[in-house]
Amino acid sequence: MSPPASPGRWIGQPLRRVEDRPLLTGRGRYTDDLAPPGTVHLAFVRSPYAHARIVRIDVDRAQKAPGVVAVVTGADARHLGAPSVNVFFPTTRPAPHPILPADVVLAVGEPVAAVAAETPAQARDAAGLVEVEWEPRPALVDPEEALRPGAPVLHPELGDNCAFAHTWRGGDLAGAFAGAARVVRLRVEQTRLSSVHLEPRAALARWDPATEELTVWVSTQVPFRMRSELAAILGLPENRVRVIAPDVGGGFGAKGAAYRDEVVTAWLALRLARPVKWVATRTEDIVATQQGRGAVGEAELAVDADGRIRGLRARIVCPVGARLMINGSGPARNYGRILPGAYVVPALEIEVRGAYTTTPSTGPYRGAGRPEGIFMIERLMDEAAAALGLDPAEIRRRNFVPREAFPYRTLTGTVYDSGDYGAAFARALARADYARLRAEQAAARAQGAIVGVGVAAYVEPSGFGWESGSVRVERTGAVTVVTGSSSHGQGHETAWAQIVAEG
Repeated sequence: MSPPASPGRWIGQPLRRVEDRPLLTGRGRYTDDLAPPGTVHLAFVRSPYAHARIVRIDVDRAQKAPGVVAVVTGADARHLGAPSVNVFFPTTRPAPHPILPADVVLAVGEPVAAVAAETPAQARDAAGLVEVEWEPRPALVDPEEALRPGAPVLHPELGDNCAFAHTWRGGDLAGAFAGAARVVRLRVEQTRLSSVHLEPRAALARWDPATEELTVWVSTQVPFRMRSELAAILGLPENRVRVIAPDVGGGFGAKGAAYRDEVVTAWLALRLARPVKWVATRTEDIVATQQGRGAVGEAELAVDADGRIRGLRARIVCPVGARLMINGSGPARNYGRILPGAYVVPALEIEVRGAYTTTPSTGPYRGAGRPEGIFMIERLMDEAAAALGLDPAEIRRRNFVPREAFPYRTLTGTVYDSGDYGAAFARALARADYARLRAEQAAARAQGAIVGVGVAAYVEPSGFGWESGSVRVERTGAVTVVTGSSSHGQGHETAWAQIVAEG
């Protein structure tokens, strides 16, 4: 393993972040800080039910409320397109995704009407005057239940609740398990969660009738994707849509999609020919923004008497929620394809399925399936070590992909380009003084204390896709760096400045 690169003049140096001063002194410019003249404010009427038929919506009182400019429902928005879906598996079946459902809601928080008014308070008050008659239906929140035969079908067009299914297979799995000295089994239920980024989602849209251009300021991680989505859904050429991501208060993956609220904001700006702004409350953000995790996995690991892995079998069910988001199947794909982890797995069968449920949609969050896959294989390694009486570090050493095997293709088709996992692991153990930790653990346990020492190894895909950028030296001598990446808290301005200064 090569020694770490020496720090350069700028890269690797402990520098203060250049973007922090405005943020720390209250001079940051987030979407909610922007207010073009004539801006109207948006509030949504959302479903209080996980599953219900919309019998009737009466907007008369809301339309007559003070300050109200417009009230729209699903009947007004039927012409709008649907958000797109990345098809990570050939079996992917996107469900209908109306911008404002007009017939049935399938999750708490789905928007059924929107009110635009002169002030945020007037919009919220008028939204409270919209009368909706609901016919509640049974909820279906458990993904495993949703995939069982006879489960109520949430999207009749699909015939069942399976959003996608995929299986990776390779090697002689039957022989691997038949000849194993030990087989360990686990069931892991990942906790479902909300990303709770510091800044809730927000959008501001302005239509310029003179230039026929739509400008949208939005708290997003993906301004280019947002531009493409808005243009397609609204039926506009992309060159007529400009998306600006101002200061963004975190995203964690959840702000990587175009949401209905943002689409309605842009659509009403076109319809009203006035700037329209929507800012989510924290409650709205939790129920209307894609959530993370929630997968249920059952796995078996077959090992030899010396701890060598013989085979891996796993069944994974992921809840995608009411609608499949653009990268809604991404976490399931990552969970399955990196489940072998940093180890040589000569035989495997990994099945992943996505289930439609009457819950908010899910999607990428902090690793997007990678943590789930690594957690599962690392727990299996610990179980196998315990079953064989091996040190957890030793069983890992015996199974790492050897340095000479790179580039290494796993049986899930993932290519690991390079690495020396054994050397990296040894360095980590040395830095932690692993032997001392084990001795301290034994002494503490002898006195009745419950003390653990955890070890883990992981590998994950990163750096995928492509990027563009340019560096321009101005007449003044200043250097301008243009990049397609969008910062939402990571310190991009400092990092790019370091890279360019080093060059």
